Amino acid sequence: MIVHQNYNESGYLYDIGLLKLESKIKFNNFTKAVKLPMKYENTISYENCTGIASGWGKISEKQDKSKNLLYVSLKIINNDVCEKYYKNPFHPSLLCTSTKGKRSICTGDSGGPFVLK
Repeated sequence: MIVHQNYNESGYLYDIGLLKLESKIKFNNFTKAVKLPMKYENTISYENCTGIASGWGKISEKQDKSKNLLYVSLKIINNDVCEKYYKNPFHPSLLCTSTKGKRSICTGDSGGPFVLK
């Protein structure tokens, strides 16, 4: 496993890693590759794009982690909105998202995948 060089366990920035598998994956309707962005694509704005976050995080603060993989559709919004909401500077490496209704990610989902549709 390759952990991001700036990751710190006590924080939430750069919570990303890569796995090198020992064998090839057989792709099918349930297992597909995710396209990683090219280096030049870091200037593209993803504002208003929708993606899927998934994980086995808690369903609520009082419950244990989920036994099933859960997912939620999230819309990327401008980081300025998050800065106003949280009343703190928002790190440029983070994505600010919004969802309709009461569904969201929860404790235990940090560092999980977020894939654009």
